[in-house]
Amino acid sequence: MIVTAMVMAFRRVFRRCPARSGSSGALEQESSSDSAQDPLPPSQSASRDYFLTQRKTLDPLENRVVLILIQPDPGVSDLERFLKQLELTLQPAIRQDDRLASIPEEHQLLIIARIPAGNGESLLTRLAEVIRREEVAWCAGKKEAGTRSSVALAVYPTDGTEFQALMNLARRRLERGICWNIQPPA
Repeated sequence: MIVTAMVMAFRRVFRRCPARSGSSGALEQESSSDSAQDPLPPSQSASRDYFLTQRKTLDPLENRVVLILIQPDPGVSDLERFLKQLELTLQPAIRQDDRLASIPEEHQLLIIARIPAGNGESLLTRLAEVIRREEVAWCAGKKEAGTRSSVALAVYPTDGTEFQALMNLARRRLERGICWNIQPPA
């Protein structure tokens, strides 16, 4: 019930990514328990430590820790500069207790946020507005089509209990198209 409310809030802000090749259309509630234990890149060790701290102090009946993985469209011109700009723009949009980290080797941004059980809509709405504004500003004056960032979630404790398993799940969701794009403004 708690996760369903969060997914419903998420759907009001984001639109499902188009299916990618190899996507089986699997359900959003995908288990991460079978995740392979890939070595953790050095850029993620601080994020893992932050997650572990949040997990220790969390009351699972009242809060969740959500990993929000953001991957810009790989076709955007000067992808690394766009990611840096998006990171600078997102930093003030997240709460002081949340963490924003860059994963440069994968051209992704990661947000680790603690949200009330069943309600992450205000954070998701804020993030969607900031990402969409940055996408529009980036493409303004350029001869490229509008860019679309994809966003995937993995929620502790619902989707898994270990940082690496949750990251692997969010990545698989991006790869399989079990993710969302920012809804255009109404």
